[in-house]
Amino acid sequence: MSVSLAWSQTEKDALILHIQEHIEQQIIGFQRQLESLNMSIANETKSSAGDKFETAREMLNQEINAIGVQLNLLSNQIRDIQKIGNVSSTQIGLGSLFATEEKLYLLVTALGKIVFKDAEVMIISLQSPFALSAIGKKVGEPIGLAGRTQLLKWIL
Repeated sequence: MSVSLAWSQTEKDALILHIQEHIEQQIIGFQRQLESLNMSIANETKSSAGDKFETAREMLNQEINAIGVQLNLLSNQIRDIQKIGNVSSTQIGLGSLFATEEKLYLLVTALGKIVFKDAEVMIISLQSPFALSAIGKKVGEPIGLAGRTQLLKWIL
């Protein structure tokens, strides 16, 4: 897919499904890590060197907490994606897939760059500075930050 060619709703739906599957795979990976860490804690035996045991256990608990934060973030991203449904508008808003002269963007959640059907798509959140500059814009209007603007080519 090219930046210059407008996408169809079917292609946008496939992109959204691809993003959901990507996030779900990350969730599965973190859940497996969590299971492994919980097994490590259960198998940790208290040796005569109590400090060593407590330090190892605390390190495992910190890893578990960090994974819990990641799982929460990923769950929120899935929820954000499920909110958008079939959005189509003449202005950029939540759920909009749009193209500038240089890039494709999907305004839904902060995931960064993904590659889908040979096209790089920036998945950005409503709170990102670029998104804030783009919300409400129509085709042909400039969007961008810090004097680096691009023309909006199409919105879906």
